[in-house]
Amino acid sequence: MNEMKIAVSGWYFSPNLYEIFGKIKELFEITVLTYYRRAEDDCPRDYDEYPASKQIEKYVTPSGVRHLKIPVAGLEFGGYDWYVKNVWDRKSPVLFMHDDVEIYNIGVFGEIQNRLRDCEIDQAFIFRDEAEELANGRQHGRGVYCSSRFIRYMLDYVCECGHAKDHEHPHYKNEEPKVILRGMGPHAGFFYDAYNLGEHTSGAVPKWCRHYNEGIYHFSQFAGRCARTDGNWPGFKSKVAVYFPEFNSGKRGTWKGPIYSRGKEISEWKKAK
Repeated sequence: MNEMKIAVSGWYFSPNLYEIFGKIKELFEITVLTYYRRAEDDCPRDYDEYPASKQIEKYVTPSGVRHLKIPVAGLEFGGYDWYVKNVWDRKSPVLFMHDDVEIYNIGVFGEIQNRLRDCEIDQAFIFRDEAEELANGRQHGRGVYCSSRFIRYMLDYVCECGHAKDHEHPHYKNEEPKVILRGMGPHAGFFYDAYNLGEHTSGAVPKWCRHYNEGIYHFSQFAGRCARTDGNWPGFKSKVAVYFPEFNSGKRGTWKGPIYSRGKEISEWKKAK
């Protein structure tokens, strides 16, 4: 069994990925986490081939990996947070990932573990290539590596940012009566919006929850601060971008060609700068 653990946000249940998980489960400890309402849903969403419950029965269970129905929502970061607080062994590095990922070389998981360990990287965003990195603003939650000391620091750090208290909804400013978002209280670990039960993954932001990208915005800012050496910040090697062409992330269960769907040609991006 390898040192690195794999924590998977189970939502799209890509059959090819779970077939690969079945082949490597003796090499890596893999835990798939699904918000229980999604896991027990018998009504397919527009991106589902079958209802989620049927997909779990058809793809996840036969793979033999551990699948947990968890009590918290908050999209992938809710699952990641639940994992580090309830499953993690407090000593291993972890690859946090979505399950709409195409793996072109089964050995890529070992490559991720070995390269990032040997380079002493504490936290990295995994991209297929530079085009995907630029298209995602150099951050996303679809492939995130964290060392054990990074996770321990994240669990020990109590954040009292603006999300901790009730505040006016930034997407509904100046409305009468005011639209107020409920505070999450002081938080440690992965920040997530417990009020997003999976309904909001694109488009206009509902009045009852935060923008679907708020989890990654918060995490990326924290990882960037962890790289600092001033004050009490630890000076980690964090918020690093690494490329693994064999690890190809989808966007809500779909892939759109050789260049990531929201990306521009790299030359155009550099010209614009």
